[in-house]
Amino acid sequence: MNTTIKATLIALSSLLLSAPASAALIATPLTDCSAVSINYIGFTPTSGNLAPNSINSTSCIRVTESGNGGANDEPYNKSGWDNVGLFDQGTLNSEPFSYYVNGEGASLFDADWVNLDLNGDGIPDVYKPGWIGLATYNKGVDYFEVIDFDLAKVLEFTFTPDSDLKSGTWFLAVDAAAIFAARDLLGNSYFDHLNLILKVGKEYISYNFDFNNPLFDFVDLNRNYSIGGIWSTKDFRNSNDEQQALSHATVAAHDPVRATSTIPAPAPFWLLGLGLGLLLVNRKVRS
Repeated sequence: MNTTIKATLIALSSLLLSAPASAALIATPLTDCSAVSINYIGFTPTSGNLAPNSINSTSCIRVTESGNGGANDEPYNKSGWDNVGLFDQGTLNSEPFSYYVNGEGASLFDADWVNLDLNGDGIPDVYKPGWIGLATYNKGVDYFEVIDFDLAKVLEFTFTPDSDLKSGTWFLAVDAAAIFAARDLLGNSYFDHLNLILKVGKEYISYNFDFNNPLFDFVDLNRNYSIGGIWSTKDFRNSNDEQQALSHATVAAHDPVRATSTIPAPAPFWLLGLGLGLLLVNRKVRS
């Protein structure tokens, strides 16, 4: 098991044991993460496959609830939320995936946190695990917004289930022309993790791709890519060990935004550069 995940799970276990008797979310890492994989990475959806082979998600975590209500993944665009990766806003920005240990932010997926001092008093006032919701599938695809910008303008998420809703394909494509047109609004940055959550019944599993992993050493984080693969609900079984049908899916990405917006940022990796540090500053000015 990854030592970072092991250590953070131990910390989470202690938090759960010391918590009140009310229902709590429980995160359990899986050893087999082949249910979601990438089998295509290209500069465009038709430019040719750069992936040398199919690559399974680099880590995956099942989330259940200690009570009877079931574990539900959270959206990233609730009222008043701008979907810029703030702590406690959206599933991957919240416990059990993102949490504090001894005053420091930590992540089950070893994704870095950023604490921003936007008012200049020397004390961080914005805490960002940095996960950005991109789109959801529930009998159709809906896109999230970043502040007031509809991500449907710059990406296309295709999620195709088989007739039994137990397996299928997924693809994330980018409109490079739209990215160029939106650059003044969105700035530049890149994503270093892609995460697909599958929800079935009273639990969900988060499948993460860490592009810092040597498995992706053929990828240049300064380039745009389109990415696709396959998915399956084979990790969801009922009491008779029968595979269960999908309820819905959510795709998100991690933005390792720098602590200051004055550092020149590279061109985006496969997706638009959201420049989320700049967006946060804009949001502060607007409010």
